[in-house]
Amino acid sequence: MKQWHWTVVLLVVFAGLGFYVLRFERGAVPEGPLVFKFDPEQCEKVELQSAQDEAGSATAEEKKLPVVLAKAGADWKIQKPFPARADQDKVKELLDRIKDLVIKDPISNDVEAGGLDLDEYGLKKPRASVTVHLKGKAPMALLFGNKSIDSASVYTMKKGDKGVFLIGTALYDDANKAVDDFRDKDALSLDKDLLMKVRLTRADTTLEIGKRNVHEKEKDETTATPPAKQEEPPKKEYEYDWWLTKPVEARADKYGCDGIVTKLDDLKVDKWVDNAPKDLAKYALDKPWLRADVWIGDAKRPRSLFIGRKSDEDAEKLYAMNSLDKPVFLVNKSILDDLRKEAKDLRDKKVFGFEKDKVEKFSVVRKQGEVLCRRTARGDDEQWQMLKPQEVQADKKEIDNILWDLSGLNANEFVDVPQPDSAYGLDKPPFTVKVWAEGDKKERTLLVGTKAGTTDNIYVKIEGEETVYEVGKSLQENLEKIDTKKLRDRTVLKFKQDALSELELQFGKTHVVLERSGTDWKMTKPKQMDADGSTVSSLLWKFEDFHADEYVGPAPKDLKRYGFDKPQAEVTFHVRGKRPQTMLLGKTEAGKLYVMLKGGDSVFRHAESLLDDVRKNEQDFRKQPAPPGGMPGAPPY
Repeated sequence: MKQWHWTVVLLVVFAGLGFYVLRFERGAVPEGPLVFKFDPEQCEKVELQSAQDEAGSATAEEKKLPVVLAKAGADWKIQKPFPARADQDKVKELLDRIKDLVIKDPISNDVEAGGLDLDEYGLKKPRASVTVHLKGKAPMALLFGNKSIDSASVYTMKKGDKGVFLIGTALYDDANKAVDDFRDKDALSLDKDLLMKVRLTRADTTLEIGKRNVHEKEKDETTATPPAKQEEPPKKEYEYDWWLTKPVEARADKYGCDGIVTKLDDLKVDKWVDNAPKDLAKYALDKPWLRADVWIGDAKRPRSLFIGRKSDEDAEKLYAMNSLDKPVFLVNKSILDDLRKEAKDLRDKKVFGFEKDKVEKFSVVRKQGEVLCRRTARGDDEQWQMLKPQEVQADKKEIDNILWDLSGLNANEFVDVPQPDSAYGLDKPPFTVKVWAEGDKKERTLLVGTKAGTTDNIYVKIEGEETVYEVGKSLQENLEKIDTKKLRDRTVLKFKQDALSELELQFGKTHVVLERSGTDWKMTKPKQMDADGSTVSSLLWKFEDFHADEYVGPAPKDLKRYGFDKPQAEVTFHVRGKRPQTMLLGKTEAGKLYVMLKGGDSVFRHAESLLDDVRKNEQDFRKQPAPPGGMPGAPPY
């Protein structure tokens, strides 16, 4: 490429980079000269004077005082026409609009020298104004006159200046806004992450919930944004437990409690009714139907929301007020349903309260004796061992079923002031369950008692706790049905399909031998030919990690008892680097097939359909030739 071609390419690249820096790194370039140059952080006050009508007379709405927004510490407040909380985002939008304001079309730099009549532009008696007060500087004011013919712009001038120019109407519209447009519409202005306690009071009922064990959530380093690309520090996230503290002390349901906090946080003012109420009884706020107190951080005094009667104008709205300021406002009545909770609605209904994956050991004691199991390996190759009534490898799926039932055990009813344990059959419980979990200082013990009256519930209790729970009777039935035979590991054989080099099938007079050749399979007996790979894979999937349906017992000395002296079929698996393993398929009884590993120490039973899977001859494994232009069996096109 010629040298000048490279020069052009480089110029284009640098031009593109320059545009990116100007547009995205420095922000959009103003489309005209800025009206004011200032830092919004230095702003202390903004005054907005409402507009007048086209005839120049003040309307009824605009006879009130101007809207004055003043900074108080880090936050903005409404100072006039009455003190109130301001919407911080709305004020920021207003300041950004003033900062970025540009002159669209200059009319005259000096109206006096040009002989222009200010009245013609509506600026002799301005229709609206915006005044900005900066720290340590003189106020800056904009005066608004008439709108342009197309109503897309408004004639404007700086106070104390002689120039007239056109700007967009957005700031003019801001000056026309009512004070309510700048008010904070959050009924309570919460920070959910810092909220520590909620108390709901109505009539003679008090419900109180609080956070415990609050700690910062561990960061997931795999998804964390690199520090160099973060525009601001990431917000801290917290983990915690909810506890019910009134009317009783008990673990609370996290989702239910978080739901109440979310409803309070999302609650918005629908309409302001009375900015300086003199008679709260008029709104039933002297004795509110409901009071919600929330404690933020380590504050000793709460923020409070008071909810009174229905609105006279709209039955779907309720009168309300808060402790942050004193105006009466309306909120949607659906908040009553959200906060109309009883203690039992917020109770954590999980009785045992352990995480299944953290269990190290568990025990079930019943009249048949004790069943004791422990975890021996974690991860993808998770393993369990049964220690009692006998020491054998345990079946993971059966263990999972037991632990799922126990960890998911939910209470139907609560008895918070119980009688002696003997009243519930808990002094001599027919079942006792112990769970040892990772991180726990001691085991948790569940006592399972008798039937709860005429209901379908039974009584249970966590040893060392006062509360008695009523749970479904299926718990007792499931504990009764734990079968130590089913609890045994029923793995007959295990291998990885990719590691298999040869497969043998023998039944009757048929003997089929298949050998792997790279990624393909070939038949070597009874004939030499290519084998259908999908048929071989389908068969291997059934045996790759073979679990029998039932454990029968130890391998007998007399193989004839289960038909292993003359098995109906034999399947031999040759794994590279290991001794061959042969599964014997014995006789069939009541739809079940006896199976065992040749030389193994256990006998199992499985569905007799396994025989049909194994009885395949050379025709079943024959590789079908693909028709011209397509897959085997595909119609020609």
